[in-house]
Amino acid sequence: MTEQNLYHVPADAFFQRVFTSGERVSFSSADPFGHLSTSRFLEFFVNHRVAAIEDQIGFATMAMAKEQHIGLFFARSEVHYLRQAMLGEALTVASWVSSFDESEFHISGIIFGTTKRDLKAVVHANLKAVSLQTGRAVPMPATFPATSENAIYSLPLALDFLKDFKIPHGMLQGTAKPITDVGK
Repeated sequence: MTEQNLYHVPADAFFQRVFTSGERVSFSSADPFGHLSTSRFLEFFVNHRVAAIEDQIGFATMAMAKEQHIGLFFARSEVHYLRQAMLGEALTVASWVSSFDESEFHISGIIFGTTKRDLKAVVHANLKAVSLQTGRAVPMPATFPATSENAIYSLPLALDFLKDFKIPHGMLQGTAKPITDVGK
């Protein structure tokens, strides 16, 4: 991929846009009773956040590292387990930026059964930027390189995406507020 075919998507374009990806509960991810191991919920979420953005808008992780000398990392995460996921079950992982400031993105997400759409877990995480030269925290970039300039605007907004889920009150900070001035 050459730099001339990369676009720079503004950071605020990510606000409330839902990225999704699929997972399946494999044998190596399950406990002896066939339940998805609790640590795998977080692993699925972290892997999803990078892979879904790469797949859906062409986020260029390595181009960002090369151009801006910045890497992103999960500085904090919290998982609220609601239901078990079973061996062989297809899951969908969905996530969105629920708020952000110059130092971090606050990411919210859900993991649910793909077929029954039954909520398995609610996840919250803080994504920060770090200088690849010094290893120290740096402000989040103002833009992110991607192979598509507008694909992000075709993704659903969190409030629309979540309307059919029964999410326990108070579990999704940052999504209950009216959304204004987002998208094109």
